[in-house]
Amino acid sequence: MGRRRLDELYGAMRENAPELQQMLSSYLHQDWPIHSGTPEAAVDDAIAERTLAQRQAAAKELRWWHEKYGSASDVRDIVNDGFHVNVYFRKPQEAHDFMGMVYEKMIASIKADTEKWPS
Repeated sequence: MGRRRLDELYGAMRENAPELQQMLSSYLHQDWPIHSGTPEAAVDDAIAERTLAQRQAAAKELRWWHEKYGSASDVRDIVNDGFHVNVYFRKPQEAHDFMGMVYEKMIASIKADTEKWPS
């Protein structure tokens, strides 16, 4: 993938999913194995550090992401380069599963704080 395409992906996420991008890039950078041990634990840590309003914003951005990219056959570059997630996905489905896991954890944390969030 060329530098221009990488910049476009990063810019699209920065413009349309800034809260989600900040959350993921802050906790799934190159040192996540040292700090969290697993990508799942890093996501848990990232969610735990966010306010309810930040998590709600990130969940809306996840919905945007899914509508825009969810049907793509391979989202590894979008996840890795768009969000600066430093997780190696061997197969395309692993990146889809990762984003699904992020969404499920986000919604569970929001529902734990409020029953007003639509499912």
